[in-house]
Amino acid sequence: MSRSCRASSQGSKKATRAMEAKGLTKSILADRVQCSRPTLNKFFDKLPINKEIFQSICSTLELDFAEIVDFSVDTVIEYNTIIEDVRQKISGDIENRCGTVRVLAMNIPIELEAIYTNVYILQQPVGGSPNLHQESLQPTDLLDEHHKLVLLGKPGSGKTTFLKQLAILCNKGIYKGNCVPVFVTLRQWAENADCPDLLTYIARQWNSCGIQDAEAVSNIASQGRALVLLDGLDEVGSDNHRRIFNRHLQS
Repeated sequence: MSRSCRASSQGSKKATRAMEAKGLTKSILADRVQCSRPTLNKFFDKLPINKEIFQSICSTLELDFAEIVDFSVDTVIEYNTIIEDVRQKISGDIENRCGTVRVLAMNIPIELEAIYTNVYILQQPVGGSPNLHQESLQPTDLLDEHHKLVLLGKPGSGKTTFLKQLAILCNKGIYKGNCVPVFVTLRQWAENADCPDLLTYIARQWNSCGIQDAEAVSNIASQGRALVLLDGLDEVGSDNHRRIFNRHLQS
């Protein structure tokens, strides 16, 4: 995966002076660097371009890369590239696992979009009870406000369907498009014989999608760029319930 970087304001000015001092035009410089004119324009406009092309421009103009690049954004640009790469690789898996739901008395799954309807919820303070007279809220409003939420509801009330809908919306970039959707069925995780921690379990899911970097999950999660959806705590067997909750979910 190629890294990207962009020129700082001073770096762009230095590059312009160097180009003029050598009697070059942007068209000639683009030919020498073997890049397109629009890419070269991005360089001078301080927009991200491929790092190898960036370095080639600096070399052709006999400029020090370190004096031209904007280091304050280089890491962010690289990180966004990694996020996008992960999103693309897991997209099919999220669609396969979350794009359909099973309905009682029906033999085949149904497309989620065919049956999903908007839900509204009541906010319940920790240790308290919901105010039944308060206005019901869009769940995404609460998600935007709080870092962690627990969704409570009776069996069949639509919790899993809602979580799958969030995963699909994130997967399509409609909701939290700068994040990576992570959908975990807790019962399946709990029943793993070797009792992996949550990050290891997710890393295994991603590995099956072609993501080899074992640190990708923890890096993305630590930056707040993962939309982690944990489904079905009530379906975890009693022998695994305490282990899963105490070891992994409290943090």
